[in-house]
Amino acid sequence: MTSDSVVPSAEVASKSLWVGDLQPWMDESFLYNIFVGTNQLVSVKLIRNRATGQSEGYAFLEFRTHEAADMLLKSYNGQPIPGTDQVFRLNWAAYGVGKAQPAGEDCASLFVGDLAPDVSDIILQVSS
Repeated sequence: MTSDSVVPSAEVASKSLWVGDLQPWMDESFLYNIFVGTNQLVSVKLIRNRATGQSEGYAFLEFRTHEAADMLLKSYNGQPIPGTDQVFRLNWAAYGVGKAQPAGEDCASLFVGDLAPDVSDIILQVSS
């Protein structure tokens, strides 16, 4: 490989979406019941605090195919969550999705939790 070769991003193989800004009462069953009707849902993994067992406010949704996950990301993201006054906040579950990465270059991701409710992605990007 030459130095300008690229490795396809994780998006090609990814079948999982991250869903965030979940209320404490939104559990696996709640999320399952929303997405099971798509006939594409494989699993729901709600992330919980190890000490308390309480939801950390986000989960991972796995779908049958990348194409199904892509369609659901595009159609659900920003749309109202049934039975609530908030909208879905969805993204790919893999770092760097949608970008080709130079061969041999390492990447990392960072999770930042326990932020005030008014802290948005834009505020974090401007602050960095």
